[in-house]
Amino acid sequence: MIIEATQTYSPGNVELLVFLLDKIEKQGIKTRLYLGHESVFIKLSNYNYKHVAIEKSSLIYTVIRFMKSRENVFFFCSYPPMIKNKNSLVYYHSSFFANPFKFLKDKKLSNKIKFTRIVVYYLIKLFHKNVDYFYCQTDEIEKELKLRFRNIRVKKMPFYNDAELSPLNHTSVETFTFDFFYPATPDVHKNFLKLFEAVQIVGQQRKVILCVTINQKSIQYANEIKKVNEFLKYGAIVNVGRVEKKKVLELFMHSKALIFPSLEESLGLPLIEAAFISCPIIGSNLPFIYDVVENPVVFDPFDSGDIADKMIRFLDGEYSTLKQKNKINNKVDEIVNYFSNYIITS
Repeated sequence: MIIEATQTYSPGNVELLVFLLDKIEKQGIKTRLYLGHESVFIKLSNYNYKHVAIEKSSLIYTVIRFMKSRENVFFFCSYPPMIKNKNSLVYYHSSFFANPFKFLKDKKLSNKIKFTRIVVYYLIKLFHKNVDYFYCQTDEIEKELKLRFRNIRVKKMPFYNDAELSPLNHTSVETFTFDFFYPATPDVHKNFLKLFEAVQIVGQQRKVILCVTINQKSIQYANEIKKVNEFLKYGAIVNVGRVEKKKVLELFMHSKALIFPSLEESLGLPLIEAAFISCPIIGSNLPFIYDVVENPVVFDPFDSGDIADKMIRFLDGEYSTLKQKNKINNKVDEIVNYFSNYIITS
């Protein structure tokens, strides 16, 4: 089996990849994994897999491989090869490539990002028939792929690490350190600035503490956090920096609720995690949250006043009797079995 993951670097996608590799390792499927980012290569090399050979690949060698006819390839990169591959799949875990043109006027995005999204769009448009299926994570993404790419073969096949979530039960916690928790990278679509504005609004009426996991090197957000905290005269926003998954789960258990103001998601892994452990969720009134969470509490993510209003309502106990559940079934075994049916395990 071959896994093409040279574009995998975001914490959520790396987490999913590690979980997938653990399943592959346990089944003894001989696998070659191609990575492109040095930090991801170092991290995964430390796992010392017996059945997974890891190789760091350059852009030119990745392009060459994508122009070869191969079999049993899992393209964990959202786009297909340029030549037909037998017994092969694309795992589409992005909300940006199916319609990149709607972002062209967004001044917050670099031209490089816009160009990359358009290139991937045309790769999918021209070559999606070179694999058996595109696997995606939600109903909304499945609909969009079918709308944008004629005759594309799509299946909804989400997966996540439920084993590490099963022992946790948020309802058993009696005291909390934080009111709200938002584990996310400092990407524009994560909508931190509106959230910080909302915290400042709430903080003028009552004490509120938000915990975030923004890379400490992000000067812009560090300055914004400082401004809010200085205005409110206490540490209303606590940034713990980028942390490992174990710490993220600990922070879930120390927070009253997950707040999720993101503007674009292909899945929203924190939503699954919070719903799975019965941690209350309030988030953006956008399609992705309804794909994942039953009975979500929602706000207008473009309106800091509405975000603040829902935060206050939650803290006042207005949603205390609301029952929220995870709607996403874990398909990891089906994904691995797709390839194990064609491959002799070690």
